[in-house]
Amino acid sequence: MKKVLRSSTRGSQFQQGFWRKSNLLPASLGTLQWKKRATKLTDLDMDASKRTIHLKNLNKYSWLLLITFIFAVFAMSYQTANTSFDGFIQTLPLIIIFVFWSEKSAQLIKQTESNLKKVQLFNRDIFILSFSFLLGFLISLLFAYDNSDAKAWWVLIIYFISMHGLIFSLIFSAIALLIKNHKAYTLASVETVFKCKKNFH
Repeated sequence: MKKVLRSSTRGSQFQQGFWRKSNLLPASLGTLQWKKRATKLTDLDMDASKRTIHLKNLNKYSWLLLITFIFAVFAMSYQTANTSFDGFIQTLPLIIIFVFWSEKSAQLIKQTESNLKKVQLFNRDIFILSFSFLLGFLISLLFAYDNSDAKAWWVLIIYFISMHGLIFSLIFSAIALLIKNHKAYTLASVETVFKCKKNFH
């Protein structure tokens, strides 16, 4: 009789193990597994919603760059024999990098100069000037819609201008740390960059 009871107990334990592995066990016996799955799904939904909100909440510098870039691409495609998106695809990675950089630098730009350390001032100036070089060039393309040379070489020039702007920004930012009237010096340099880019077309 005892052997029969032991065998039946082992049989029931085996059946429960089988049903658990095959995910056919009733909810009352698989509560922990269902809770874990529900938690994972909730986390995935929250991550997706955060990404969507982050995309909608781009700062004004990012939006300005994106809108100017789109209009510049249309200007370079205006009255061309073969409309192509090659230029858009080739320059989009650069724009994405600057948008990401803009989002990372947004807090530094909002703060006053007295609240920033020298390293933070250095990083902020590099972004402001590099951003100004790129934005100034994109604006100049809007007025160069009838310039055949600009249409032929703008993809190459935009990378050259960005690299040139980055090198200039590094040198300027290092010098600016030694200047007392730091803000006025930065604004004057940005104004000079835009004046130079205005004469591109």
